[in-house]
Amino acid sequence: MKITKFAESKEFKNPGSCVVHEYPLHWKELNIALAKITGREPAKGFEMNLECKEACYIISGRGCIVTGDDKKQSFGKGDIVYIEAGEKYYWEADCEMLIPCTPAWTIRQHKYIDADQKDFNESTEKIITDANAGNGLSRAYTNFNEMWDDLNKKNFEE
Repeated sequence: MKITKFAESKEFKNPGSCVVHEYPLHWKELNIALAKITGREPAKGFEMNLECKEACYIISGRGCIVTGDDKKQSFGKGDIVYIEAGEKYYWEADCEMLIPCTPAWTIRQHKYIDADQKDFNESTEKIITDANAGNGLSRAYTNFNEMWDDLNKKNFEE
């Protein structure tokens, strides 16, 4: 048995209006995150997981998720939003959610679609800067995928 404390989580500010705390579970089959969304996420376009499925438990607040075919579904406190691998979506919400993913979420299997690349690049640079300030790793990063891979490797080794 192991308990992962909130202080061990890594904070990431995603493009749009989302702050995520990733918890290091050290499992390749599953990971878990706490996310707070306060608006549209991503700010433009859609996002998609190529490999992992998400089951988002809504802790507080409400909102809606919009899929690639413009289907809009509302949710609120206590609901679970299931997202299949390969499904395009964006959030319009003011909520906090717990998100287990299987297999474990990685940046390499996640992508933004039809988003303004400039906005995404600026947000990615901010994520890298924030992570470099407190990632507990031994070097600075210029590439988000490289940083995320090392961070995941470190989490699986602990």
